[in-house]
Amino acid sequence: MVLQLETHSNVEVRGTVGVLWAKRFTSTEIDSGISAVYGPHAMSHPAIVKWCQQFEDGRTDLNDAERQGRPTTVSTSDMVQRVGDIILSNGRVSVAHIAQDSEISAGSPP
Repeated sequence: MVLQLETHSNVEVRGTVGVLWAKRFTSTEIDSGISAVYGPHAMSHPAIVKWCQQFEDGRTDLNDAERQGRPTTVSTSDMVQRVGDIILSNGRVSVAHIAQDSEISAGSPP
C-alpha cells in the first residue's frame, strides 16, 4: 500500500519524476507512481513526458522557467487614483469609458 501525500509542491513532483527517470522508469510507470503518491491531478502524463525529455536534454533546474511577455496585471497608485476619480465623478460610468479616459485596457489579455 502506498501512502498518498495530501500536500506537495510542483518542484517536489518534478524532483520525483527526475529520480524515477534517472532509475530508467518509463513515462507510464512514472505516471502511475506519481498518481499513486501525489494523486491523479498532480501532473498530467504529457507533462511527465515533457519533463523526462527535459531531463534527457540535461535540465537540472526544477523551478519554472522565466517567461517573456507582459505581466497579467499592472496596477499603480496613479492608475488606481485615476479610475477612482472617474467613478466618483459619475457612478454610472461604463467600463469602456473608464478604459478610454484612463488609457488602460478593458478586456482580457490575448
